[in-house]
Amino acid sequence: MSMRITGISSGLDTDSMVQELVSASSTQKESLEKAQTKLEWKQETWKDLNTKVYSFFNKQLSNLKYEGSYIKKKTTVSDTSIASVVGADTVPNGSYSLSVKQLASTGYLTGGKLSDDKSVTSSTTLAQLAEKSGKTIGADEAVTFRVKNGSEETEIELTGASTISDVISKLQDAGLTASFDETNQRIFVSASASGAENDFALMADSLNGLTSLASLGLLTETDISDPDSALYQECAYWDEAYVENADGTYTLDEDLFQQKVAETAAEKAATILDSLASMKETIWQLQSDRESLTSGTDLIKNYNKQEEAQTQLADTAMVLKDYYQSIIDSDTATDEEKAAAQESLVTANEALAIATSAANTLGVTLPTEASYNLVETVETESRALAEVAHETLNGNILGDACATAVRIKGQDAIISLNGAEFTSDKNSFTINGMTISTNAVSAVTGVDADGNKVYATTTITVADDVDGIYDMIKSFLSDYNELIIAMDTAYNADSASDYEPLTSEEKEAMTEEEIEKWETKIKDSLLRKDSDLGTLINLFKTTMLGSYTINGTSYSLSSFGIATLGYFDSAENERGAYHIDGDADDDSTSTNTDKLKAMIASDPETVVSFFTQLISDFQSKMDTLMESTDYRSRYKVYNDKGLQQEYDRYTDKIKEAEEKLEDLEDRYYDQFSAMETAMSKLNSQQNYISSMLG
Repeated sequence: MSMRITGISSGLDTDSMVQELVSASSTQKESLEKAQTKLEWKQETWKDLNTKVYSFFNKQLSNLKYEGSYIKKKTTVSDTSIASVVGADTVPNGSYSLSVKQLASTGYLTGGKLSDDKSVTSSTTLAQLAEKSGKTIGADEAVTFRVKNGSEETEIELTGASTISDVISKLQDAGLTASFDETNQRIFVSASASGAENDFALMADSLNGLTSLASLGLLTETDISDPDSALYQECAYWDEAYVENADGTYTLDEDLFQQKVAETAAEKAATILDSLASMKETIWQLQSDRESLTSGTDLIKNYNKQEEAQTQLADTAMVLKDYYQSIIDSDTATDEEKAAAQESLVTANEALAIATSAANTLGVTLPTEASYNLVETVETESRALAEVAHETLNGNILGDACATAVRIKGQDAIISLNGAEFTSDKNSFTINGMTISTNAVSAVTGVDADGNKVYATTTITVADDVDGIYDMIKSFLSDYNELIIAMDTAYNADSASDYEPLTSEEKEAMTEEEIEKWETKIKDSLLRKDSDLGTLINLFKTTMLGSYTINGTSYSLSSFGIATLGYFDSAENERGAYHIDGDADDDSTSTNTDKLKAMIASDPETVVSFFTQLISDFQSKMDTLMESTDYRSRYKVYNDKGLQQEYDRYTDKIKEAEEKLEDLEDRYYDQFSAMETAMSKLNSQQNYISSMLG
């Protein structure tokens, strides 16, 4: 915009005069801007309403047009102190008899008290603990025992110098939860999960290991006396190698002991043989990885891992070769045993050949002989274990005073459902769509003919959820009512033809509250008697008046006690809203008989059939209305394209008006400028004549 300096010669307020001269054109531009603002507000109003309509179409109608949406089941339990049940909608209706025979528990061990004077700390060593109980473990002596955690077994390797803290760490590494409470001087150990299969056991495989478990307060009477305990079973196996003499003493029967060594070696060999397959796979995978690597550092690391794997595979294969060859060469082995050994020897030789081939390729030096003799190793370990087992079971090492821990065994939950027994490692069962959570064991009411306990029963009832179906229909009507009231309110709004959007100058003369009221008055009237809105309202209302034939009988909403209120009983814009007779939340119809709920309970098929037909019809008609046209986008209930085109035309007209106004202003300013120039010359001449006349 150019800067103008006017009125110097004439002394006139040229700017004001120009603005007065162009005021008519300026008013025309202002009118166009106000019209465009109203159109923009109308677009925003339609967008907001369209969002609500589409949400109703896409969510409420889509969710309720299928019969499956109305399948609602209600599950109740006669005694919730025994169990709670959540039932899926697929559970067959009926009554189910439930008895809880046993709750699942997590294996838990409360260790015996280690001292009365709180002298034991996390730093106390196993040697010091053994000394407190009158036993001796050297600081450098090995202390080993095993942890069976579910199906996993871990060997714990310590020394006499290891501390209680070290023991706790080892137990945690084995997958157990373990801690030492110095205040109460007890060790606490628990399994990581509930159930019998997830229970744990501590087993000694050396005299020092057994002594340490006793000194740590981790042995129970069950461990050394219950035939079902892991420690007892292991001890009993090796104790069989001892025979009682006439004087009451025991002697190790070498022949029987060697027989058990052979059995144990065979089991260990079979386990090692099974691991050869995965070891061979490791060799090939490392070889493949090595060939695909380009990084020098990674290549070295890969090479080192491959060399280690090849060495381990070769050593393991040679140990097995020696073992199976010794059976083949044995004078006492049966033909069947020799044949089985020959077959296993082939596998061991194959593994050794693979390791040797890979080693030759890379120049790796493999061991030339087995690192140990399998039978000799097993015999050495077993002789120590047999001694521990015999001493344990015969009470020479452990007395009742050492069995100080208290144990809760991990067990499964057991229930009886309609006479069939089910087990779970948790206090939760999923059976035929029902999720049953057990809370307490059922009362024992007696014993049966076989001496088994008879438990009281709790009844689980599964039935159609009348309230659930009712609430779905009520929710649909509530959303419909909210939408139809909003549309009727917009369509029947008071006229605001005398109101136009405010200019900046007009707003300056008003308060914020006055401006808000003024603009709200206009916005509320934007869809008044709108043809698109009228079409939409008509679709909603005529569809809800529809009737559908079910098994030869015609039904409408009124058949289910659903209707609008009388003309004089409802507000002007609420006459299209529907009310349910007997609805406790509706003051207008709460005292009427609840026909809908009664029909859901007595004839749910008819109710579901009617509403699926109504809503499918509703959605189909709306889908047709929201088809794309030249003036309407897909899923729009108004002519959004047409409104946008009209908005763009206003933009063009406003631009034209601005250009016209600028041209008109320039013309007037040019005229005033010419006048100023003429007056300036006249003034100059007058001044010259005056100066000549003196």
